[in-house]
Amino acid sequence: MKQLSKTKVTVRLRKAEDRNEWYIYLESYPVFVPGKTKPQRIREYLNRSITTVTWDKKRTA
Repeated sequence: MKQLSKTKVTVRLRKAEDRNEWYIYLESYPVFVPGKTKPQRIREYLNRSITTVTWDKKRTA
């Protein structure tokens, strides 16, 4: 079981290399895994993809 303490979860997109698709995944940090001394960055892929991405250029990063 992963222990979550002040963990930030972000939804991210990753571009496919050979197709015009974006894969959706969750990235969590810091995640404290038993047996590890340093906090880990965990990525969980959702097995979902999108083909059209609309970027909101008015919003700041």
